[in-house]
Amino acid sequence: MQAGRKPNIKNRVEEATEAAVTAFALEQPAFGQVRVSNDEMLRTCGLGKVEWVPLSPVKEKIYEQFPKLPAFLLDTPAFVTELMGVTYYCHLNRLIDELFVDEPEVQIRLKELLDEITIDEVAHVGQRRNFIGPTGMRVSKWLVKPFYTMFFNDIPEIGILFDVNKMIRDGESFDFNQLPDYIIEKSWIPSYCKV
Repeated sequence: MQAGRKPNIKNRVEEATEAAVTAFALEQPAFGQVRVSNDEMLRTCGLGKVEWVPLSPVKEKIYEQFPKLPAFLLDTPAFVTELMGVTYYCHLNRLIDELFVDEPEVQIRLKELLDEITIDEVAHVGQRRNFIGPTGMRVSKWLVKPFYTMFFNDIPEIGILFDVNKMIRDGESFDFNQLPDYIIEKSWIPSYCKV
């Protein structure tokens, strides 16, 4: 943190949540924030024994090589992958409303966890947006459909739970200002993207 700057208390989660996530992250450094929150979401739904399937060797190599690309090749695809996460989380938020309408405590807890993830992912989209400029934005609109299709087709449940074509349209027309106000307030979005 820079000298003279104070942490933004509005961006903090409850101390118990922060302590649990920090403890788990220290115990399992290979797991990221999203993975930790997803694990807690699964436990909240009574699915605590779900096992993560490892990537195939080919996909693992692709994921290893992706960050090694030069910035001019990496920045726009990275923006689209972050955008795909935000699109997915926004659709998942609506699905939680539908699926857990009769279980308000579970619904509230899942949405709290999902909001933490979404706020972080929105900041990633904002950060990536800074690196791509107008040409990168045009290219990103072309990449949304093939990237979303390729990724979501790899997860059979996505086609059952979500309208992938709607997710693609939402990705192509993404606007930070269409996010809920509380997400915008707690996340980081470039000033030139705000109304």
